[in-house]
Amino acid sequence: MHWTEPVDVLHLMRQHEIRENPYPLYSWLRANHPVYLNPTGNIALISAWRHARIMKDPALRGMSQDRLAGANPRYATSHTLRIMMNSVVNKNRPEHTRLRKVLSPLYAPATVERLRVQVTENLNRRILGIKQRLLDGQTVDLHTELTSPFVADAVGAHVGIPEPDRVPLQHYVHSAFAAFHPAATDAVHCQADQATSHLYAYYADLMDREDPPPGTALDMLGRPDAPARCHITEEERQNLLWVVWMGAHESSIAALDHALITYVAHPQHAPLVSMPDTLTNYIHECLRYEAPLMINASRIAAVKDLDIAGVHVPEGCGVHFLPGAINRDPQQYDNPDTFIPQRTNAETHISFSLGIHRCAGASLATLEMTILLPAFHRHLGALAPALTPDYALGTTQRTLKHLWAQLA
Repeated sequence: MHWTEPVDVLHLMRQHEIRENPYPLYSWLRANHPVYLNPTGNIALISAWRHARIMKDPALRGMSQDRLAGANPRYATSHTLRIMMNSVVNKNRPEHTRLRKVLSPLYAPATVERLRVQVTENLNRRILGIKQRLLDGQTVDLHTELTSPFVADAVGAHVGIPEPDRVPLQHYVHSAFAAFHPAATDAVHCQADQATSHLYAYYADLMDREDPPPGTALDMLGRPDAPARCHITEEERQNLLWVVWMGAHESSIAALDHALITYVAHPQHAPLVSMPDTLTNYIHECLRYEAPLMINASRIAAVKDLDIAGVHVPEGCGVHFLPGAINRDPQQYDNPDTFIPQRTNAETHISFSLGIHRCAGASLATLEMTILLPAFHRHLGALAPALTPDYALGTTQRTLKHLWAQLA
């Protein structure tokens, strides 16, 4: 497949056919422009593994508030965009290091693992209901009825949100993230800011009504006497509480949706998810094979003129990488377009990003996959449901609107 240059890759990635199958575009970029200066957006896109290490270069830093506001005037008026702009996602050292140290205990293995029993019990009940409906001949949307509520349950338990509130509160996530779409209207930004305000009001009301469960985000960041509050400002605390709820849904749901699609499409490998010694690598290969992010979320820019693979990247130019392209680079992975769960280097994927901005919640996202895939295999694997994805529009995340399942 060939595209007439200059190609506006950001525009293409918002098109439905590319979201369904971005890999021909990724392959074309790797072969022709592994470092590509997009004609719009003042942005360089990296699609080859050998150049991804530049993301660790100190010459790349989170964009300043002035530059973000200059690139998108809505940053000056949108509460939601300002929160993201000022969050740990866009911070540089030493502020980033300090905030990550505050977040790290929240995602420690023991802290995340304690969620397994509760979340698994709830998931099993949900899957059994779906199984019966499939057996009754119904078509079920696994996106809205399985992966989305499952993530709401897992993240809600992690944050400290009571079970009945988790799925309803997830509506705020979708409203808030709509503000990051390039075509977002004034009405969309207004709804996003309302969602952010509602979340903060909910947190305040919840903290007034009851003490948060030990080890949750509200326990570690919300209590007035929480030790972490000695190391952060009130604004930083508010931003972190926004990120741990709002930022933990879209990419995790996309990862789970694509993991189910991959599982059903490769039945010969299905038994591997039932064995702990093969499940971990299976998950890494799922994340390599179908990256949930189309472009990394951190707003990173060059602080000086750079030469990346012979391409002049001027000072101030944004630099982003395309995880799905890099994860299928044949210079790093043999037969990259084939799903091989025994692949020895699958764990080198960059679906969780890399460098200081590697996803803080990777341990929680991985736990969700270690729970969902075995449960799906145990209860629904033998039924071999046919899956039909319906992709949502956007740029950053490769998200679905629906994932229809039915028995043949």
